[in-house]
Amino acid sequence: MAKIEGTVRIDLVIDEKGIPADLKLVRSLEKGLDAKAFEAVKRWRFKPGLKDGNPVSSTATVGMVFRLPESRSN
Repeated sequence: MAKIEGTVRIDLVIDEKGIPADLKLVRSLEKGLDAKAFEAVKRWRFKPGLKDGNPVSSTATVGMVFRLPESRSN
């Protein structure tokens, strides 16, 4: 198993209801980790942007960080 660490970056649109849409991969890490990042972001809910007090769609970039646990020595 490859020991991969890093950040997957995803551009997305947050619609008026706070639901992420139009996800686009900006920085890939590894195919399996990219997929896990997409799955997680699709489940997230955001507070939508406001214009004149009304919810509007907006864009965002999110980073999903993957790190290996630190090994402990006895």
